[in-house]
Amino acid sequence: MKKISALAVAGVFVASLAGTVFAEGVDVKVSGEIRVRDEWKDNYTDFDSDAGDVINYIVQRTRVNVDAKIDEKTQAFVSLEHNGNFGTSSPAFSNTAANSVGIYQAYVVLDKLFDQPLMFKAGRTKVALGNQRLVGANDWLAGQSFDSLILGYNIDAVSVTGFSVTGVDRNSSPSDVNGHLNGIYVTVKAVPVTGIDVYAIQKSELAGAAITGQNFFTYGARLNGAVMNIDWDVEGALQSGDSSTTQDKDASAIWAIVGYSLPEVAKLRIGAEYDLLSGQDSSTDDTAFDHLFPTKHSTSQQHSVYGITDIVEANLGFGLQAWSINASAEPVDGLKLLAEYWNFSSEEDMANGKTEIGNEMNLQVWYGISKSTTLHAYYAAFTPSSDFAAKQDAATDLVLQLQVAF
Repeated sequence: MKKISALAVAGVFVASLAGTVFAEGVDVKVSGEIRVRDEWKDNYTDFDSDAGDVINYIVQRTRVNVDAKIDEKTQAFVSLEHNGNFGTSSPAFSNTAANSVGIYQAYVVLDKLFDQPLMFKAGRTKVALGNQRLVGANDWLAGQSFDSLILGYNIDAVSVTGFSVTGVDRNSSPSDVNGHLNGIYVTVKAVPVTGIDVYAIQKSELAGAAITGQNFFTYGARLNGAVMNIDWDVEGALQSGDSSTTQDKDASAIWAIVGYSLPEVAKLRIGAEYDLLSGQDSSTDDTAFDHLFPTKHSTSQQHSVYGITDIVEANLGFGLQAWSINASAEPVDGLKLLAEYWNFSSEEDMANGKTEIGNEMNLQVWYGISKSTTLHAYYAAFTPSSDFAAKQDAATDLVLQLQVAF
C-alpha cells in the first residue's frame, strides 16, 4: 500500500466518509487526538554517569476517529494513527515511510443480537482485560491493537467476553497454522463490595516466526473493589501446557495492590503493592511467567506498572519480586500528584546467588488545562544494585507531554 501524508489521508478519509454517511442519515461522530511528548533519558545503557549517553527526542502521535452509528444494532469505527519523532519527516510532505499513516482500529459491532444482551465485534481493536497486566491497550507509545473476533454477554449480575486474536498469519503455507490468543474473561458484578474476575487465556504459536509447538493456558482470578476508605486489587495466575515441542509450561504470578484514602485531605491516597512473578529455575520446564501482551506504562493515576523506566520489564527472564509504596493527592481541582518508591529483585538467581535488581523513585504530575487538554510530566530514577550492573549510577527518565482531544 502506498504510504502518503497522514494529514492528507485523514482529511480525505473523514471528508469523504462523513459526506457519504450524512447523505444516508447515519449518525456519525468525528473525533481525534494530538499528543506531543518530549522525553530525556540518561544512563540507560551502562548506568555510568562518566560516559555521555543522553537521549532526547520529541514524539508526536495523531489520531483521527470516525464512529458511525449505522442503525440500532450496527456500529462501525475507524481510527487512523500517525506516530513519529520530530525530525523523521522532511520539512515538505513526502511519501516516505517515516511520514505514513496506519490503521490503529477498524471494526464493526453488532449489538443486541437476537434481541438479547449479546454483542459481536470483528476487526482490528483494542483488547483490555481487567487491569491490563496480561492483555492491554499499552497506549503509552503507538498503541496496541489486535485483529480480533469478540463475543460479549453483559447483564447487571455478570459480563462474559470471549475473544479470538489472530497474532500471526501463516495461511500462505498450507502446512502451517496461525498464531492465536484465545480466551474467555468473566466479571461477576453481583457480589457486594468487590468485583470478581476469572479468566482462561490460550496462547499458541506466538513464540516466533516458525512453528514451535507452543500451546499453553493462563488461568487466573482477580478481586477488585473498595469499602469505606480502603481499596484493593488482588490477582493471581497460573500457566500450564506446552511452551514448545520440548518444554512444558509451569509458571505463576501474584499481584496485590491496596490503598487507603483520605478524601477530605486533598484527596490523599496512600498505597502499597507487592508483585511476585516466577522466573526460570534449574528444571527443564519453562517456569518463567509469560506476560502475554500487557500494558506497560499504566493508564491509572494510582500507580505505574513495575515503575516507569521499563528497565526492569526488559529483564524479567529470572522472574520478579517487587514491592512499592506510593502516595497520590489532588491539592486543587485539575491537579493530580503521584509519588512512588519501587524495590526490585529477581525471583530466581541471576548468577551465583545474585538476585538484587535495584530501586526506582518517581514523581508524576497531571494538570488539566481544560476539559480536553492535559499536561503530564514525570521524573523517574532507577538505581541498579551491584548484582545487576557493574556501575550504580541512576538511569533517569524525564517527560513532558501535552495531549489534546477533540
